[in-house]
Amino acid sequence: MTQTNSIIAGQEATTCPSCGIENRTDFCPACGEYQHPERFSFGKVIADVPNAVVNFERGLPYSIRSLAVHPGATVKEYLGGARSRHYRPLNFVFLVGGLYTLLFSLADIQGVMAPINEQTASKWEVFIQEQSLQYQAFLILFQLPFFSLVSWLLFRKRGFFYGEHLIGNAYMVGEISIFQLVMFPFYAWMNNSVGVDILNFVYLLFMMSYAFFMYYDWFYNRKGFNEAWLCVLAVVLNIIVVMVSVEPLMIVIYKIKTFLFGE
Repeated sequence: MTQTNSIIAGQEATTCPSCGIENRTDFCPACGEYQHPERFSFGKVIADVPNAVVNFERGLPYSIRSLAVHPGATVKEYLGGARSRHYRPLNFVFLVGGLYTLLFSLADIQGVMAPINEQTASKWEVFIQEQSLQYQAFLILFQLPFFSLVSWLLFRKRGFFYGEHLIGNAYMVGEISIFQLVMFPFYAWMNNSVGVDILNFVYLLFMMSYAFFMYYDWFYNRKGFNEAWLCVLAVVLNIIVVMVSVEPLMIVIYKIKTFLFGE
């Protein structure tokens, strides 16, 4: 199936958001980027979820590299219409999260801090203690709408739709999960030791640092000391979301798992 290019009489010239070529067509003649991208409303993001589950296209290495160096600029570039060279954000989250869950579940990664008495604890309490790390990618996926709500409320003056905050935060949590995938060999090496708990603390520090970096780059172009406090507040609220939501989300996962596969 090939793209068709149409030239409408009187149509104003546009500059391609991907390659910068000026043209008067629907698709850039140089790179093929669509020249009239829609903004991401909440409905549009939700409608794209089925496609994200089944369609994994090119652009993953480029997006990972761009998000590591210029996360906010990458999000703005994608939202601005330069999408053909980027990996789709929801695809990114599903792919990385699925790979994370597979590796950490097969290796049964566990730490040793805060042990639980299996004789007196309920089955779901044991499940939370022993398997919360394995399901962390799913947890952060479920927490994504709340992260997006926090950033939308705090940075609403920047003019982005809630759906666009979902896109930006999806890229953020995907890149954070990439960090743990890179750390997986160390998790496997230190499994069932205090080393896993230390790595979890390192992960928490990275998550906080990268979230601040993302927001500061995205909303303020890394400029302005006075504006940075809102980014710090966003990170703090995100950590509160994580702390408050882990147990109820793990209970839901436990009930779904037992319903499908039994105790």
